[in-house]
Amino acid sequence: IPGGHALLVSERAEALFGPNHSSVASKLTWLARAQMKLGDLNGAVESMQRSVELAPTDLDRARAAASLGVTLVAARRLGEAVSVLRKAVADLKRADTGEGSWLPSATATLGNALALSGQAAEAQHVLRANLEIEGIAGSALADTHNGLGFAALERDAHAALAHFQEALKNAGPADSPSRIRAAALLGFGLANLAAGRLDEAEQALAEADAAHAKLFGRMTPSHAEVMLARARIARAQQREDEAAKLIGAAHEFWQSHDPTSERARELQVGIPSTISTP
Repeated sequence: IPGGHALLVSERAEALFGPNHSSVASKLTWLARAQMKLGDLNGAVESMQRSVELAPTDLDRARAAASLGVTLVAARRLGEAVSVLRKAVADLKRADTGEGSWLPSATATLGNALALSGQAAEAQHVLRANLEIEGIAGSALADTHNGLGFAALERDAHAALAHFQEALKNAGPADSPSRIRAAALLGFGLANLAAGRLDEAEQALAEADAAHAKLFGRMTPSHAEVMLARARIARAQQREDEAAKLIGAAHEFWQSHDPTSERARELQVGIPSTISTP
C-alpha cells in the first residue's frame, strides 16, 4: 500500500543517512502524504513535525511548517494549526518571494484555521489580503474562498454560499476531488443548510461524502462533519433511524480520534442543535 511503501522509503533513508540527515526530511513528507491519504491524520502530523525539525534551510523549514499546518487543520487540532501557520506565513514572507511561492496557499490554510477555530474577524482580514495577491489562482484561490465561507457561515449564510461557489469553481474537477474541493462541498452543504435549502444541502453533502470516501482510507474529522450535517437534514425530514446511524458513526469516530475534543463531548449527549463550522 502507498503508506507502507512510503514508510519503508523513510526507514531506509534514516538507516542510510542517519536519523538527523536532511534527506530524511523529504522522505518524511512523502510518508505524511501517504498517511493523509490513508486517513491517519495524527500519524501525518507526527511525520511532518519531524520533517520540520530536519529541514536543511529556512525555506525548506517554512514550507514543511506550512504542510504541517495542513495536516493539523485536517486533524482539527486548530489551536496548534494557528500557531504553526502564523510562524510559517511570517517565514514564507521573508524566504519564499519568488515564482511558485507557497505563501498564498499557506495564508489560505491559516485563514481556514482561524475561521474554523471561531476567529472570524482575523480570518477575514488575512484572507481578503490574500485575494489581493497578484495572480492568485487555482487551489490557493479556492481555499481562500473556503476560509471566507467558513468565516461568514454563522452570520451570513448567503455570503458563505457565494464564497463556497467560488471555491468550487477553482478547486479542480469533480471526478478527481482534492481536499480543498471536499471542504468546499462540505461548506456549500452547511451554507445551504443554514439558509434552509434542504434539498440543495443534501445534494452537496452527498457529493462531499463521496469525495471524502474517495480521498481518504478511513473517516476524518471533516467527513464526520458531513455525517452530522446529513443527520440534521434527516431529522428535519423525520428520518430518525437514518439520523441515529449518522450520529453514531460520527460519535464512534470522535471517540477514536480525540475523545477529549469539544465535538466528542457534544456527541455524548446527541447531535448539536447547530453545526455551523467543522
